Amino acid sequence: MPKDFPAEKTKEWADSLGSEMMYLRLGGTDWVFLNSSRVVEALMEKRSAIYSSRPYTMVGEVVSREHRLVLQDYGERWRDTRKAMTNLLSGRSADQFRPMSDLESRQCLYELLETPDKWWLHIIRFTASFTVNMVFGVREHGHSDLFQNLSNAQDIFLRNMQPGMWLVDAFPQLRNLPKCLQWWRPYGNRMYEYTRNAFKGYYDLMQSNTDKGIQPECFSTKFYRDPTKSAWVNDFDAKLFVTGGLIEAGSDSTKNQLNLLIAAMATDPNTWIAKAREELDSVCGKNGERLPTYNDWDKLPYIQAIAKETMRWRPNVSPIGFPHALTQDDEFEGYRFPAGTVVTINHWAISLNPKEYKDPNKFDPDRFMNDDLWKPMAGHYGYGAGRRACAGFRVAQNSMFLMFSRLIYCFDVAEDPTDPIDTYHIRMTPPPGKAYDPPFNARIRVRSAAHRRLILAECKEHYTDEEVATDFPVSRA
Repeated sequence: MPKDFPAEKTKEWADSLGSEMMYLRLGGTDWVFLNSSRVVEALMEKRSAIYSSRPYTMVGEVVSREHRLVLQDYGERWRDTRKAMTNLLSGRSADQFRPMSDLESRQCLYELLETPDKWWLHIIRFTASFTVNMVFGVREHGHSDLFQNLSNAQDIFLRNMQPGMWLVDAFPQLRNLPKCLQWWRPYGNRMYEYTRNAFKGYYDLMQSNTDKGIQPECFSTKFYRDPTKSAWVNDFDAKLFVTGGLIEAGSDSTKNQLNLLIAAMATDPNTWIAKAREELDSVCGKNGERLPTYNDWDKLPYIQAIAKETMRWRPNVSPIGFPHALTQDDEFEGYRFPAGTVVTINHWAISLNPKEYKDPNKFDPDRFMNDDLWKPMAGHYGYGAGRRACAGFRVAQNSMFLMFSRLIYCFDVAEDPTDPIDTYHIRMTPPPGKAYDPPFNARIRVRSAAHRRLILAECKEHYTDEEVATDFPVSRA
């Protein structure tokens, strides 16, 4: 299993076999890759009660101390932790963050206008500031030590989750060795301390702002102050991983979606962009008359289709999926899966399969202009599947709608002719030390003089280059 772009290899295997499932023995662990939406629906969705746990990982046990929601076994701890996050992210709670998204997207537009050669840094700042604001009530400059430390912790997490990275993941029985012989544990312990300190940085900032009398009420003030009914979640380190994990997940996934949108715009021969702008111009005016807003939600269905297509075109959260673990023996169409089998969605094999999607390598939002358009999780697995599906998909949908519509309305994007974009190999997880390097080269310029005037008039006043506390509606923990 290659460490760089493993999804390319698992897709190659799936294509060569031509089967809807494939079996691998990775070390001492049985893996089943699901290569079609039919079997994903049959197993991950319809049988999610037994397909929702997680396999053992060194990152889950040692680096995260079982506190990271995404790696927890399916059980009481997972349900309690997810409930704490769901109270912030789901249903009507998600809509309370729309003013934050509006503010941060306006600053991003102004930054793109002023320094378009640093477009990827502005996307990082937008996603970081929005998520930190949502969780801790402060705006981010975007390149602070606090966010850098958290980005490093996330990099540690993702790199060490790659299949084959740690022998103990493939042979969990190695955990029976005396701890003094578990060679992975000293490294894992150091990475746990680094991660905990990175997450605690924002807690310390909140406490400092509270002492100064400038900390607004927000999710984290209530979450750390008010005890929950769960002994798991009341643990201080567990709370650090809840709030830190929210920032990790929210900032990284939306950043990747925006990077993919930039790549799709740069490589589009004015086909889907023309359709999007026809829709946007009919609502907001052809001459940069006003920015799209959330009030335009129902009037911009093509933007919804674009957001879904970025989720499908190049699956980004985990191209071979976050693996699930079967909690009891199961049988499916003559195949028997023993308890403990690792089952994962082969995202790239499904998303780039012509049997699933016509002309799958083409970025084509029209494929989602159907009866399921307004169902953000329908037609792709960008948010996962079953009971492990992303709890924050509505917040992500809201954020992408506004930023996508404003970016397409106000800016043109082109490839660098000397360095064309390889859309098949865009790095979603940068190499160590490269988190602030561009994922690819692209040239961004404002669409017209009228759109330039619009951005200056509507966005400049929202620009800040400092970390500042903000006062938005309070979330309920």
